[in-house]
Amino acid sequence: MKVARGEAHDLEAIEEIHRISPLSLATLVSRYEESRPQFIGHPANLKLSFLALVARLFGEEEARRVDGEIR
Repeated sequence: MKVARGEAHDLEAIEEIHRISPLSLATLVSRYEESRPQFIGHPANLKLSFLALVARLFGEEEARRVDGEIR
């Protein structure tokens, strides 16, 4: 849900966690898919926030690839 909020300090915290102990992109995608049904708000906002995080952690190319895989 930190991703959904998209607040700078939340994203910085996730980025710091990733720097110390790299996160699995596959796990993040799974968690995104699991959380979609519980998200309150426009689904596009969650997707855009998630893709922005993926780009931040793994690069733009990975974000484009993931965009083609998720709803």
